[in-house]
Amino acid sequence: MNTSLLLAANVFPEEVVVCPYQQVEGPPLRENINACEPTSVSGINPQNTEIWVFGALTVTPDLLNQAAPLALFVSAKASTKAYLNGRLLGTNGTPGSNIDSEAPGIMDTAMYTPIEKLKLGRNEFALHMSSHHGWLTLRSPVHFIGIAEHVNPTNETLSHYWPSLLPFGALLIGAFYMGMLALVKRDHWSVALLPLMSLVGAAQLYTEVYRGLAAYSYPVQDLRLILILACSMIFGLCLAAHVIWSLNIKHKARLFLLTLALTLAAIIAASGFDTMSAFALFIPALIGLILALYRLPSREPQALAFTIILGLFLLSVILAPAEFLNITFFYIVAALMVILFINEIRSFTEERKARLKEQARANKLQTVLEQNQKRDKTQTINVGSAGKLEVVSTAEIVYCKGAGDYAELVLEGGRSLLHSERLVDLEKTLPSIFLRVHRSYIVNTGLINSLTRKPSGVGELAMADNSLVPVSRRIMPSVRTLL
Repeated sequence: MNTSLLLAANVFPEEVVVCPYQQVEGPPLRENINACEPTSVSGINPQNTEIWVFGALTVTPDLLNQAAPLALFVSAKASTKAYLNGRLLGTNGTPGSNIDSEAPGIMDTAMYTPIEKLKLGRNEFALHMSSHHGWLTLRSPVHFIGIAEHVNPTNETLSHYWPSLLPFGALLIGAFYMGMLALVKRDHWSVALLPLMSLVGAAQLYTEVYRGLAAYSYPVQDLRLILILACSMIFGLCLAAHVIWSLNIKHKARLFLLTLALTLAAIIAASGFDTMSAFALFIPALIGLILALYRLPSREPQALAFTIILGLFLLSVILAPAEFLNITFFYIVAALMVILFINEIRSFTEERKARLKEQARANKLQTVLEQNQKRDKTQTINVGSAGKLEVVSTAEIVYCKGAGDYAELVLEGGRSLLHSERLVDLEKTLPSIFLRVHRSYIVNTGLINSLTRKPSGVGELAMADNSLVPVSRRIMPSVRTLL
């Protein structure tokens, strides 16, 4: 819960006394309880036990004279029954000696505190607390105790998280965009890790913000912390895998397994879920930076990009450790993903340009080879006209011209033959080196010298025998592309 408003009221205990739970008659008073120990609010631990917590709140005249209603705020993984100056103030769940007798309270609660229950100066409070539900044992299960202006704790928390909508939206948009890019780059599976990282980052942010979306019972806090840690681990390991498989290094699988082992070791050695989540992100990013620095002397473009990206990410974490896994952290994560997206798009663009150039060179070579093969492969056709049959090599034909039900074949050397076949039928028998450039003309593309475009949009081909052949406006783009 965001405690900035509550802390500003300056009505919270700096020290409390924790005692084993004892049944008392009448108001619970510190002097009636034995075996008590002083501690701070963060040191209160009601997990798997039942306790009394005693403390004092100093109320100022400004607080008593304000018109707004007041409340006692308790933010804890526990069920609580609260007393103020010896009088019952309210309950959050039902504290008990075991899991069967306890009813879980909500994580963040505000108990309405009438002005008449407060007095100027020192006010004694007593909390009957227990925490038997859940799966985890937290280092600091109690987050805050204090009196301030009455507000809905969930709404107050949500107001703190509103700025997170910007990185949340950026992560979702990035996941969609990079997902589309991953579908295009199917031969680079590591690119698919980027949309996964964005989705995991968005899921972690939503899990973080969920405290401001619902007034959940305290056992849900354990599930929330587990999800945050899981998201941190998946994000960190995906980041490391993306770096490892993008760099030109050996033993990629071994390096990833080493990263996994070091990350798990750091998490196991850490105390507190915030520290665990921090290590789950920090260790993989640090290993990625080390590998990028290792490849930097090779002038590998990705190595320089990863060095800058991961270096800035780790530097921001080191310079602002208090903001780690807070709203600022998610802005840092969103910025990291944006930079990774830009780097991947740049890499994809360069690869695409290189592939297009290679394809163009391959197409050009293939065209030349095909033309050479066609020139070397001599074909013949039987030209029949007026009862006379003549065998003609297609390599000698400069162009063919339609003449009604006949076709005129113009050969090298200036000779021409009248063929008793329509141009449309002749086109089917000629090899593919011949191209229809006009409704009345078919030319041998191997004997074209040049193409001229006229102002009207039509064209004109200069053939090897110095003859000119018209090109229709519709065919012009195809002829220009071919030449």
